[in-house]
Amino acid sequence: MCNNSLTKKNYYAESIIWGLIALIWYNNLFFKCLDGKTVTGSWIILLLMVAVSWLLHTKLAYNWRRCTFTIVSSLLIPLGIYAYITCAGMMPKLFRLIILATVFVIIISVCFIQISDFDSSENTNEKMYRTKKTYLTLRMVCTLASVVVMLSLFGKNYVSKWINRTEHTSTSEEDTCTIAANIDTVLLLQPEEWDKLDEDERLDVLRCIAGIERNYLGIEDEVSIYVKDMPENTCGYYKHSQSAIYISEERLMNDPPRETLDTLCHEMFHAAQHRYVEIYESLGTKDRESYFLYDASLYAQEFDDYKSCENGAEFEEYYGQKCEKDAREYAEEAVYDYYRRIKLYLSEQ
Repeated sequence: MCNNSLTKKNYYAESIIWGLIALIWYNNLFFKCLDGKTVTGSWIILLLMVAVSWLLHTKLAYNWRRCTFTIVSSLLIPLGIYAYITCAGMMPKLFRLIILATVFVIIISVCFIQISDFDSSENTNEKMYRTKKTYLTLRMVCTLASVVVMLSLFGKNYVSKWINRTEHTSTSEEDTCTIAANIDTVLLLQPEEWDKLDEDERLDVLRCIAGIERNYLGIEDEVSIYVKDMPENTCGYYKHSQSAIYISEERLMNDPPRETLDTLCHEMFHAAQHRYVEIYESLGTKDRESYFLYDASLYAQEFDDYKSCENGAEFEEYYGQKCEKDAREYAEEAVYDYYRRIKLYLSEQ
């Protein structure tokens, strides 16, 4: 079963080359911060995961399976795990299916290897052969699962967006990212239609709404939408370092669509507030004194000392912040406008 296609020197050289390629490629296509971690902290954890995986695979296979696939597998598996951790909220139904399928295939494969032709009197070499075969199977299944996870993300993040762009080559974003241009999706916010949607379909609706709000609010950067398990009293939150909104999975599936829409619009306004603050802080002292930037100056002060109940602040302190009051007012007006437009559209049919 020995298959050392690389010399020891070439193995280490290829590990460095493939490692650099994989990390650069992953950074450009898929990297997102871990929840609650900075970019630097997230990269440290990712690099540790890759290092541990490489050391483990090298330890297990160095003497008898020293080849390029061992190196590639040791890189793909931790990258796939990290992608699952950071992006599972994008496609929860699909990712759960991938995990279940992976576990099922592993159990079936390992059982088949261990049970088939089992002989209690087999010698040490035969037992070692069976152990190595089990390791190779586990490695192959986990590598394929990681590839599927990243291909799914690539399709979601890039292929679907490219298709959408080609469908609207003659139309600007200002024309396509409006309620009128997406009325078929907006109509799904009706309670009787919302109840028919599964989790992924509801997420797709929210992503469409986020695109509309991004256009209306003048936000340049893409804002990703994820679902996540959260405390009972938390509906969602915006994380500026990731340019991402997290929605409570329980609320998404159990709350009326009006409340979910309110949460999304509230958090989209927070995204806009952060953008206003960035513009404000990029200006000189004199320019910052403009009357029209007064709100941005208050937002900047509040974000520097944000009052959160999770961090020990009283509810009144959190609730009374200007950034929160303005977000609530905007969300209330936005929700009213969406349902007014739905009612208007239906009355014209």
